[in-house]
Amino acid sequence: MDGDAGVTETPPGLRTIFDRLLDADVRTRERILDDVHRDDPGAAKRLRAMIAQSPGPASTLGLWNKLPADFAAIPVLVEGDRVDDFRVSAPLGVGGLATVYLAVDERLGRRVALKVSRSTGIEPQLLAKLAHPGIVQAYRAFRDSTRGVDVLVLQYVEGLTLEEALAEKCFCGGDAGHCLNARLENRLGSRASDGLDRDEATRKLRGLDTTTLALRIATEIAEALSFAHGRGVLHLDLKPSNIFIDRGGHAILGDFNVSMEEGRGRSLGGTPGYMSPEQLGTKPVDARSDVFSLGRLVARIFTQVPASCLPSGLESWIWWTTESEPPQRPVDVATAAESLREIARWHAVSAQSAATDSRFLAWVRRRPMAATFIATIAPNAIMSAIQILYNRIHIVDLATPAQQSIFRSIVGPWNVFVFSAAGYLLWRRFAPIRTLAPMAAMRRSMQNVFIGGAIASVGWLMGCTLFVSTMALGAPPLASALIQHFVVSFVFAAALCASYAAQGIAFVTAVAWLPSRYHPERGCVVQQAREEANRLRSAVRFLTTTCAALPLASAAVIVWEGPGMMTAGKTQYPFQALVLLALVFSCIGFAMAGRLATYATRALTRLAPQ
Repeated sequence: MDGDAGVTETPPGLRTIFDRLLDADVRTRERILDDVHRDDPGAAKRLRAMIAQSPGPASTLGLWNKLPADFAAIPVLVEGDRVDDFRVSAPLGVGGLATVYLAVDERLGRRVALKVSRSTGIEPQLLAKLAHPGIVQAYRAFRDSTRGVDVLVLQYVEGLTLEEALAEKCFCGGDAGHCLNARLENRLGSRASDGLDRDEATRKLRGLDTTTLALRIATEIAEALSFAHGRGVLHLDLKPSNIFIDRGGHAILGDFNVSMEEGRGRSLGGTPGYMSPEQLGTKPVDARSDVFSLGRLVARIFTQVPASCLPSGLESWIWWTTESEPPQRPVDVATAAESLREIARWHAVSAQSAATDSRFLAWVRRRPMAATFIATIAPNAIMSAIQILYNRIHIVDLATPAQQSIFRSIVGPWNVFVFSAAGYLLWRRFAPIRTLAPMAAMRRSMQNVFIGGAIASVGWLMGCTLFVSTMALGAPPLASALIQHFVVSFVFAAALCASYAAQGIAFVTAVAWLPSRYHPERGCVVQQAREEANRLRSAVRFLTTTCAALPLASAAVIVWEGPGMMTAGKTQYPFQALVLLALVFSCIGFAMAGRLATYATRALTRLAPQ
């Protein structure tokens, strides 16, 4: 823990009591503590604090051999006691080696926190380096020779500790900002805090949803820790009770009691449950030890957040930062903090999208697989219906009755087969996206835009080959005009369906698939993700142009071939209906392609601003 000077073996009796407490059930533990309290209230308080920090037998923690022999004899101050220029108001907390009191600086007229201990170690010198709004400030350090203790004068943060906020279940609902504000008002009333009046502080918190507030607190902790690391200071004791939440709902990092300068070897303390494996073992610690503790701390916060509110990418970020081997974690807290900021930024974008989305877009985000199937199958199904009608009209004058019979007998089974095969191939391509690493998933999403179009075009070209070859083999000879008709109509159908299917898949990818896998994690670099988004934006623009041009071209071809189809009066009205239908669907398709392109471009602009 702090300093090695003056450290001796702990009295065996106190160590034995601590071991018994850790191994006892709740009732037995309370009975033992009551007995200790009657003899020495201060020792009972400190034993309770140590128990809260210790999940296993004390002998395994390496703590007791580092405690001073007079550990239980730190003087207890009461209201009204004076320590130099400070008047004690109330106790704030009891730690393993120190007691913290609320006091008033009678010279400056401000409230401060007095940290009283046998030895402050190097904590004052470390805090002197850390002038940051997210870190508790040290005002003064001195020795109280009358009581034989060191006193560290710290900034008093009006508010709650993160441990208290978690105990109050502030993050369990969907409106953590309102809940936390209510807890702060109950604690502080309408008093001003750090220059903030009640109304201003309330505005900062009310309306913040649980995920946004939790991410903000986590990001602020990471940024404060990154600042400390930039000054060469390792915290080494990150835990909820060492994080203060001020009146505005902002996180402030405190308690550098076991901190050390980077590169000084092994840590001498910490809190099991948040300590990295190298802290618990014999290996030297570095910045990655705090990265591990940060990951465990953020995980603790989000264990209260409803599963439906967890932001995309956070689970992977937690796994990344809490890897057991240091080389597998982020190289420093700055890297972890940047990733956390990206997760928070994307959550804000997603929340904004959800607030403005229509029911259609909201459904696409919830059901990307179903939307992908519809986007791919729908244009092919519509085109297939038009094509069947077109062929039934056109082959009357070009095919023999035997050839017409063959066509009618195979068109149904072929459509059933090709749509089933297309659905299976789409499922094989898209289903694994949810389980792939983010960058691999994003690359596959991009590939699927063009693969979906390729599936559509291949299906049509295979159909053309099947119909022509089957009719030629089953009822030869086949007129060259009929072959030309099948080739032209099926090639146009393939181009149309490939364009619309690709545009639909690009839309679902931009709105749902890409955002769902866009989050910082190892193997997923933010810049690479933005490059993927920009490539998809270019594809959407190209496909929109194609979707606009091809339907008009196909309608023109139908009109151009029309006179030959109306040699028999019985085909005139069906032909006119077919041309009208093609033009109507061309206009509808053009409008839909433009609309989908607008949605997709808007989603991509949020993801990767130009």
